[in-house]
Amino acid sequence: MKISFVIPSLPPTYAGGSLRLLRQAQYFSKEHEIKIITCTSGYDKRAEYVFINKGYLKGDNIFSRSVNKLVSFVRIFIHFAFNRPNIVHLVNSTSALSFQSIIASKILRIKIINSCTLYGTDDPLTIKANSLLKYIYFELPNAVVANSPQLYDVCYETISRKGSSYMIPNPVNTDFFLKPNDNNKSGNIELLTVSVVNNRKNVLNLVKAISGILRRFENVNLTVVGPHSRDLEEQSYFEKLKTYIKQNDLTDKIRFVGQVDDVRSYYFDSDIFVFYSTNEGMPNAILESLSCSLPVVCKEIKGVTDFILSEGGGVSAKNDEEFKSSLIGLIESEETRKSIAMDARKNIIDNFSRNKIYKRYLELYREV
Repeated sequence: MKISFVIPSLPPTYAGGSLRLLRQAQYFSKEHEIKIITCTSGYDKRAEYVFINKGYLKGDNIFSRSVNKLVSFVRIFIHFAFNRPNIVHLVNSTSALSFQSIIASKILRIKIINSCTLYGTDDPLTIKANSLLKYIYFELPNAVVANSPQLYDVCYETISRKGSSYMIPNPVNTDFFLKPNDNNKSGNIELLTVSVVNNRKNVLNLVKAISGILRRFENVNLTVVGPHSRDLEEQSYFEKLKTYIKQNDLTDKIRFVGQVDDVRSYYFDSDIFVFYSTNEGMPNAILESLSCSLPVVCKEIKGVTDFILSEGGGVSAKNDEEFKSSLIGLIESEETRKSIAMDARKNIIDNFSRNKIYKRYLELYREV
């Protein structure tokens, strides 16, 4: 089968949805003919990359922007016309590259699958005020895949063709995210969160929520893994966070690692994963931590975190008090942590393992 994946942003500038689709493309490249259409240069050889330059003409004016978009569309059209993929699968559905890919695919009668990844950004309800864009991004594709019940409900209620919406959660490579049995730990209890340090991820409020716990338990610390200064907005948020930490004498209890290429060692060396984000599609960090047998305590995002943890692995707390009490319970009981850790791993293997999820995608590719 020939599949073209449209992924506007690749590492180092990418979001979770782009990373997920990139891994999917790499996985399917073992048995299928895969090409990746992107606006950023490729970084490995597991699939063929087709680079679409957004800046053929310099300058930020109407003429330059129009010519650049026209040239990009022509390149995409020619690529699809000569390659003739069976499926065009795209992510970040509101990008110009996705727009151009949808139009080119429809003209050439190529099947289209659009992945909807984050409520409030690329879902049909958010952009339904613009009826033309909603029609192009969500009515023209042959299938729209939501990665959580929350997003699926929005797609099902908003898209006119009811049979075109599917719910397929994010996959986890359970062999890659596997905690070694001989992992030696210190006597401390290490809390971990993995996320971009910004307002949506709610890291400041996480620190505020657990500040009393960090002071109460001398052997409890927090590690934050993820970028924190990619732009001025993030830098301002990070400075505010550091100020709060300093004012509350938590400097020795919290460390910021920044962005890392391989997060597994942090999962392995931690005891409890904490997550306080207010808006997610299907957070990979929670899935990966569960796969590494790490108990999870997170703030509830209806139709997301409650769905992930419905078969065990942690607590999706409805409020701050439940969050703190659940976290304290895990800190105080090693037996409870071990029991939940076993449930966490089993939950991922049964419901989110890469082989099972990609089998569902392959069935969808053939069905549409």
